[in-house]
Amino acid sequence: MRGRFEFMSLLFDAYPTCKPSGINWLGDVSTYWKVRRRAGAGGGGVVKCASGSSGWKEFRSSMGIQQCILCGRTLTSANSDREHTIPNAIGGRKTVTEFICRSCNNKTGTNRDAELAGQLQSLSLLLGIKRQQGDVKPKRFPTSSGGEVELHVDGKMTTVKPSHEITTEGNTTQLKIRARSTKELRKLLRGWQRKYPALKNRSMADLMSAVQTRSYYSPDLIDITLEFGGEKSGRSLVKSAMSLVFDAGIDPRECNLALDYLTQDNAQPCFGYSYDKDRDLVVNRPVGRPFHCVYVKGDSNSGTILGYVELYSLQRMVLCLSDSYSGRDFQNLYAIDPVKGEEILIDIDLSLPMSEIRSAFDYEKYDIDVRLSAVDSLFGYVVEENFKRERERVVKDAVASAIEDSDAEPGEDLSDDQAHQITEKIMEKSIPFIQYNAERFLNASSPPT
Repeated sequence: MRGRFEFMSLLFDAYPTCKPSGINWLGDVSTYWKVRRRAGAGGGGVVKCASGSSGWKEFRSSMGIQQCILCGRTLTSANSDREHTIPNAIGGRKTVTEFICRSCNNKTGTNRDAELAGQLQSLSLLLGIKRQQGDVKPKRFPTSSGGEVELHVDGKMTTVKPSHEITTEGNTTQLKIRARSTKELRKLLRGWQRKYPALKNRSMADLMSAVQTRSYYSPDLIDITLEFGGEKSGRSLVKSAMSLVFDAGIDPRECNLALDYLTQDNAQPCFGYSYDKDRDLVVNRPVGRPFHCVYVKGDSNSGTILGYVELYSLQRMVLCLSDSYSGRDFQNLYAIDPVKGEEILIDIDLSLPMSEIRSAFDYEKYDIDVRLSAVDSLFGYVVEENFKRERERVVKDAVASAIEDSDAEPGEDLSDDQAHQITEKIMEKSIPFIQYNAERFLNASSPPT
């Protein structure tokens, strides 16, 4: 992947030398739930809690669920914390309460959830996801030329550190500084003012008046490595599924396998990867739209609580949270487009016998071609969206710059000369973008040598 770099430069003489849908009604808790049945769902679907209702609190109390699911500590208004079903760090928004204590949430957040977010940070940046709180932090990537760049969530790339060049001609020395921000440039200038007397006598405002903001398109490729897995991220996902079981009004302590995995270091993982060439568990998979989803399903006949988690339409896992469940049948879904921050409607078919679940646990449902197809689809979306985002930026900046440089007054009709002048300026500002993408197209279209 290639991208556009931005920097600030200064050259001067330095020294004079979902809404989810609903499910068939579940027993006697109707006063505490808002349920919506999607047409054609056939009795399947999702339950959604009426968050903040007093009835919901009474329902929780009647279930006796007043202990942290991880440490067993009694939950109170002082120590209970909100738990994201999908971590906020990767675009999740839905939360549950009275599920986990603040201490355990902080511990798992800085440990397990942070590991998951770190593994998916590259995708979060490439997609420019919208988080409910905070922005995705920039990340460094190696380039094909042996250097490093820093990718930001808005698609901008910057050098990893500032640079400077000193040239001397006769009795004049020139200092050229490249910085990544105005704040960084001011800090560098204060340091150079202490070194060069000629700069010390000039005000900061005078020096900053010579600043030019520039951007260019790098010919280098960026090396992006996707990695996923490990106990920490696995436990984060299992916790996500358990929170959705809890959200459905089921005591999460019913999830015996998941609870063992979350609380015992030597417990066996209760999930496996799902890239089955013969079956996509997402029945109506959105095309060209990355999504996250967590789905859980309790079946009294099989005595299981199963789950499915998919992140960025790429990481796909099936889970067995319980193999001794005897409660009522239920299912619950949370699905979101992390790029737009909107819940979406999808259908999950998790009608799997335990033999297929075990096959997934044993990596027998990991078809590399299915995995690569998912990667191709996701990165095709990334390339297309980044092109659109950069095109919009170029046009917006070019128009603003052209109008600013013209003698046109706000609110006045443009004369023919002014319109011609602005049009030429817009084209001039757009040339680097047009040239860069034309070269990319020609290189991609050229036959291999």
